[in-house]
Amino acid sequence: MSKFKIVMGNWVDYWADGSLDEPDNRRQAQVWSKTSSGSPVIGVIASTSGSTPNAQSLKIDTSEVTGTNETAFYGHNSGTAPWAQNVDKDQGYTIEAQVKVVDAKSEGGQLIYWEDGNNKEYLLFDPAFVKLGFDGTTYAFTATGFNKYRVTVKSTEVKVYVNDTLRITGTMGQAGTAHTKRIFFGDFFSTFGGECRYAYMRYSTEDALKPTEDWNFATIDLQDRRRVRANTVIRSSNSIIPDGKMNPARLRLAGTISGSNYDNFRNNVRRLKKLLDAGTQRVHLDDERFIDALHSAFRLRTITQDYASFDIGMQARSPFFQEQWASYFSTAPAANGTFYVVNNSDIEIPIKVVITGAAATTIDNDIRLKNITADQDAKYTGVLAPTQELIIDKGFDNYNEFAVTVGSNAHLAFPASFGSFEGDLFTLKPGENIFVPIGLAAGTIEIYWREAFLQ
Repeated sequence: MSKFKIVMGNWVDYWADGSLDEPDNRRQAQVWSKTSSGSPVIGVIASTSGSTPNAQSLKIDTSEVTGTNETAFYGHNSGTAPWAQNVDKDQGYTIEAQVKVVDAKSEGGQLIYWEDGNNKEYLLFDPAFVKLGFDGTTYAFTATGFNKYRVTVKSTEVKVYVNDTLRITGTMGQAGTAHTKRIFFGDFFSTFGGECRYAYMRYSTEDALKPTEDWNFATIDLQDRRRVRANTVIRSSNSIIPDGKMNPARLRLAGTISGSNYDNFRNNVRRLKKLLDAGTQRVHLDDERFIDALHSAFRLRTITQDYASFDIGMQARSPFFQEQWASYFSTAPAANGTFYVVNNSDIEIPIKVVITGAAATTIDNDIRLKNITADQDAKYTGVLAPTQELIIDKGFDNYNEFAVTVGSNAHLAFPASFGSFEGDLFTLKPGENIFVPIGLAAGTIEIYWREAFLQ
C-alpha cells in the first residue's frame, strides 16, 4: 500500500471549512448557489477529530416531521458552472461526498441530485441504507459516523461505491430535460427532510473514476530546485553566491499497471494517459497537504502482456505543498489599529486581503495598508461605498495569478499603477507579520491564506 495518493482528474469541490463558511460564500474558489425554504439549520461545525479530513463538516438540518416541508440545498446549475460546461455522459463523470446521516424523514432524507443533459438521478441518504432514487436499487447498511459515497456514470450506467466498495450497479432512472445540466446536494425535495453533515462534496467530469484503479503508485521522488549562480571573485579562488529563488518542484511517480487481459490492460493504460493529459493533477502526501502539477513525461515498461511498470514526470506549479484548507484572520481596524497575523509556513506565501466598507459609511479618503514585516505598502485612493469590497489578491484564489477587484468591477491588470490603486500585493513571511492600516476609519479587514511547506 502506497503511503501517498494521487487524486486523478480535475475536481470541483467544497470542503467544510469554518474560515470560508458555507458553499455559497463568495470567498469560495467555486461558489455553489444556495436555495432554502422554511427554517433549516445550516452551518459549519466541528467534528470529532479524525472523523473527517478537516475535523469540520457542513450541517444541513431540515424538519423530519411529516407535513412540515423545508428545503436547503446547494448546487451548480448555471450555464457557466463547471458541471454545465463539461459534463458528458459518454465521457463519464464522478461524484463523491463524505457524509454523516444523522436522521431522515420517513418520506426520504437528504440526497445528491444530478442531470447530465440527457438523464437524471439522485442518491438518497438514510441511516439504514443508500438508494438510487429513480432507479430504485438500494444497499442496506447501518450508516454510523461519516461514510464516503462515490458515484460513477458512463453513458447510462451508474455505480455507487460506499467506503470504496462497489455496492450498487444501476441505470440512470429517468430521462432529463434535453441540455439541462445541474447538480445539487442537501434537502432537495420539500417533502423530504432530516439532518446530514458533509465533510466534503466534489465532482470530476473527466471520467468515471473507480476508487481504486488498475494502476498503483509505488514511489514518489520530489526534487526541490533553487536558481543559484556562482560569480567568481577576481584575483581570488572564492565566489559570490547570491540568494536564489526557489523554482517549482519536479516530481517523478513510479508504479505498476495491470489488466485482466491484453485489451483491458491497453484500455487502462489509455485511461491513465488520458487523465494525465486532461490537465492539473493534485498530488497528496497525506490528507492535509497537496501540490498541483502537470505531467511532462510518461514511460511504460511492459513486463507481460497484461502487466507493466511506468514512470511519470511532473512539473509542479509551485515549490511547496499547500494546506488543503484555508487560514483566516479578521479585524475591525478602527477599533484595533495595528494587528498581527501568524504564518506557520516554512516559507513566504501569497495572501488575499479583503477590505470591506462599513454598512453605513462611505470611505472617500486614502486607504493604506502596510505589512511592516514584509516591507509591503499598498494604497487605494478611490471611494469605497458602504459594504463594498476592495480585494487585493496575490494568488490565494488561483496560485500565482494576481488580481485587484473593487466592488463588482472586473479584475484589474497588475502591476500597472492603474486608476486608484498603487503599491504592493501582499505576502506573509514565516512567523509573526505586523500590519498597520492607515485611513480606514470603519469597516473590516479580512486575510486569507493557505500555509505552505517544503514537504
